[in-house]
Amino acid sequence: EKQAALVRCIGDYYSASDTASLRQVLSTIMARAVAPAQIEVQAWAGTVNVTRQAEIEIVKSTGEIVQSSRTAQDPPIVRAQVDEGQYIARGRLLVGSQVLTAQATGIVAKPGQTSLVRLDFGPLDGKVRVTARASGQDVSDRVDIRVLEAGRPVTASWSGIPPTTRLQAGDYTVVVTHRQYPELTRTAMATVQTGRDAYVDVDLGELPAALEVTVTYRGAIMSNLCQLSVLAPGQAAQVIRNTADGRVFRWTSTPGVYDLNVMYRDVVAADKAVLGVQLAGGRTTNITVNLDDILGTLRTRVVAGGRDVAADAKVTALGRDGKLELPYAAGFRQALVTPGVYAVGAVYRDTESDSYEAYVKPGEITDLTIEVKLPGRIAIIPTVEGKPMRPDKLRAWAYLDGASVGNDVAQSDRVEIVVPEGKYNIVGEISEPFAQRREAPGIQVRAGETVQVKMNFDPAGLLRVKLVSDGKPFTEAGVAVYFHGTDDWNWMDEAARGVWEMKVP
Repeated sequence: EKQAALVRCIGDYYSASDTASLRQVLSTIMARAVAPAQIEVQAWAGTVNVTRQAEIEIVKSTGEIVQSSRTAQDPPIVRAQVDEGQYIARGRLLVGSQVLTAQATGIVAKPGQTSLVRLDFGPLDGKVRVTARASGQDVSDRVDIRVLEAGRPVTASWSGIPPTTRLQAGDYTVVVTHRQYPELTRTAMATVQTGRDAYVDVDLGELPAALEVTVTYRGAIMSNLCQLSVLAPGQAAQVIRNTADGRVFRWTSTPGVYDLNVMYRDVVAADKAVLGVQLAGGRTTNITVNLDDILGTLRTRVVAGGRDVAADAKVTALGRDGKLELPYAAGFRQALVTPGVYAVGAVYRDTESDSYEAYVKPGEITDLTIEVKLPGRIAIIPTVEGKPMRPDKLRAWAYLDGASVGNDVAQSDRVEIVVPEGKYNIVGEISEPFAQRREAPGIQVRAGETVQVKMNFDPAGLLRVKLVSDGKPFTEAGVAVYFHGTDDWNWMDEAARGVWEMKVP
């Protein structure tokens, strides 16, 4: 009864009492019998139609592959006429060396109908992340990256740390270069797969090693007075230049172990070696070389007459490095010297001091005060009856404890005697216009000072001699006077006809 109640029409069963459905089916029976079912497939990868590049198959539920064709339109369509039933569409897409697959199932084909199928391979690109190391450090933020595909440059926009970009699936050559040290470069291969991250990890090798050397003495920077040489095993020594400010030596080289030699060059020369300095790539090794163990300070004051005269004096020190002249700095004659014993002396205003002994210890300041005993000067200003006289007519002596000291030297208006500090008796003597001797006792002379002694020669009276002959002035004669205690005769001046005069003590 049930079967009698159903009517089969083109593979479908309808209720015999459902006349409306039967009438509709019968009205389309010819179209359905003549027009077969169709399946149309297009392949996509993200937003890109890849139907032309993909291999597409339409398969029956039994596994049998249906014959299909690719249209000539752009983009093309893979089309197949099929019997009524269920089908599967599957595709393969070659991207570089990678084969992508996609599949669409549950495709129902009905006569007279076209089933549209979208075969989705997913996005064709993937992420590439580059990590770079050098000397064991992550330098990913300090590299430039180039991408090549089959030798051709590929534009890539890198961002983030580590640098990341998106590339179409495929095989690439990635060239990584350190920005600061372009000689550090490496090449790596990267295969980009759709929807996956590709990691490129490169080791750029050893970064250059940096060295900074500061030279000090007693806490003060002395680099500007030094030279630095660096010696690596099997290599010639390299002399390193100082920086513009003179405070530090900077040098960059390959990592390794080096020997340093600091050469102090000023008043004396002194060297100090620092052996076995390890320099690591990508790092700055700071070294402070202290010269306290090879140098000491010799600092001198020079006084003369109770005054500090260091600025105008010359100070020398005789030691194992020879004779050194100490420069003037900060109110002293001073220099850094090698430790040891020195004989130190000063010269001020052509006067030499006694020799002093100084023992200079390493890293310490040795202070020394040098006294220059300047001579004094006695300036004797002679006059006759209160009027200036020619200094070369005066002979003078300075007596200390009964002994004559110094030599008299006639100047334009005086006679000077240079003598050591002390108390003197000054004696002056003239022979013209009359013979007279004067003495100035107890004259105190101080170092470096000039004492004036005014010495006035004044006769006690006037000796006048008149010569007459036959009651008339006689002029054809000369008159001389002999003074007791002297060996010379002193001729008198003719004051008038037959009159001779002389001032006498």
